[in-house]
Amino acid sequence: MPRDIAAQIESPKLLKTNHKILKAEEVNLLLTAAKGDPAYCPIYLGLICAMREAEVLGLRWDDVDFDNYIIQVVRTLDHEDDHQAITDGTKTSAGTRAIEIDDEIVEVLLAQKRLVEKYKDVAGELYHDNNLVCPTSIGTPWNPSNLRRSLYRIIHKAGVTRVKFHELRHSHASISVKSGANIKALSTKLGHSSIRVTLDMYSHVIPGMQREGLAKFRDEINKTRS
Repeated sequence: MPRDIAAQIESPKLLKTNHKILKAEEVNLLLTAAKGDPAYCPIYLGLICAMREAEVLGLRWDDVDFDNYIIQVVRTLDHEDDHQAITDGTKTSAGTRAIEIDDEIVEVLLAQKRLVEKYKDVAGELYHDNNLVCPTSIGTPWNPSNLRRSLYRIIHKAGVTRVKFHELRHSHASISVKSGANIKALSTKLGHSSIRVTLDMYSHVIPGMQREGLAKFRDEINKTRS
């Protein structure tokens, strides 16, 4: 062919998805409503650790370093139709990461560990020990659809914004940006490939950030005035 006829075609622009997010005051309302529910730990990890659904459901106890206060995100749950499999690796190379945790997260994880031991005692030989942090009562991985139904039920109980599981992570990021979190650290926590990805996704949901930046700029240059 003498020329590329497709070169004259303009590719459609990628439209950004407007995600719903929880407000800061809704976070504790949701977690309080979820307390005691089997879905509490998955929801907590999605919201407080900003982990993706597949990362939460594929997390194993071997990936939790209680001594150094770190969760290693190194595997995911792949779910297609009736087939489930825990696979090594994450959505992207940047998705394989270490998430720093604190005492409160450790307490939640230790409580979850006790719950899993109860599951094992009750199920006995029927328990499928996959060493998962967030298994069902018989040790198998959660079906993502069942987890989402549990989330919506708890959201209704809490009376907060109806968000999808993936939007728990967006809520974490948006609240963090608004609170002045270090963008580089947040980007690493989210498993983004670069700071630019994080800023492109979340800066627009925080009104007034440019104005705040301008005020800080003026304060800095005013220090040089004699």
